[in-house]
Amino acid sequence: MRSRKRVVARIILAAILLFFAPQAMLAVRAWGRTYGQVEEVPSLDYGVVFGAYVSAEERLSDAARERVEAGAALYRAGRVRKLYVSGDNRSHRQAERMAAYAVEQGVAAEDVVIDELGIDTHDTCRHFGEVGQEGVLITQGYHLP
Repeated sequence: MRSRKRVVARIILAAILLFFAPQAMLAVRAWGRTYGQVEEVPSLDYGVVFGAYVSAEERLSDAARERVEAGAALYRAGRVRKLYVSGDNRSHRQAERMAAYAVEQGVAAEDVVIDELGIDTHDTCRHFGEVGQEGVLITQGYHLP
């Protein structure tokens, strides 16, 4: 009976380790490469603004607004030359509305690239790979893992 408990405990421990291993690996790889201030960000061609909720009335959620504002701040500071704004345009024109807000924040319309098919983070990154090879990813801390 004791050995059965040990086996079950080991299986549970292994499952936990396997579940958290990818997140831990990402955290280690990103160490020293996450920024909280505009001045810390290296100059790159693109700022990749990940999509976030936009209401049926086309109002940006706090997350969407903060991401666009961060991207616009990087653009105005000369840290990025263009914004790659991604979002799921299947409902509420998420990417289009976020891009329009970027223009309202001082980003030149010709410097905004819209990805209307950025359904999730993976799609956004895959689509961006067709446009550029290097960019600063713009999101909130809770989204990083």
